[in-house]
Amino acid sequence: MAQAASSMTFLSMAADDTEVWLPVCGYESHYEISNLGRHRGLPRQVRACPNGVERTRIVPGGILVPMRRRESDRWRIKLYRSNTPQHFDLAAVVLATFRSPAPTPDHYAQHIDGNFDNCRLENLRWALRDAAEAAV
Repeated sequence: MAQAASSMTFLSMAADDTEVWLPVCGYESHYEISNLGRHRGLPRQVRACPNGVERTRIVPGGILVPMRRRESDRWRIKLYRSNTPQHFDLAAVVLATFRSPAPTPDHYAQHIDGNFDNCRLENLRWALRDAAEAAV
């Protein structure tokens, strides 16, 4: 998995690219997403209860590694709020952050070049699922 994620990063980064970071909607104090399809965690304090003992710890910020969905080959990210994880499609988060949320629940983040490793903003658009895709 780490090899696949690093190949995605190389595809996304070119020498002349300017990376812009914006907060992820609903996770503003925890995560940011870039126009090049990368995501990062922000430094923050979290409460945890290992072995029933409540503690506060510092979570350092940094670039996070997306996961590949086996069934669709698309990249997804896991974001935490109140110690609860939620999975999101990476391309959909990029679009929702930099453009607008999906117009309807039937829309998905389409990769214009067909390459799921290319999650750059300029390669993404909202598209409607056709009847064949919706049935699957």
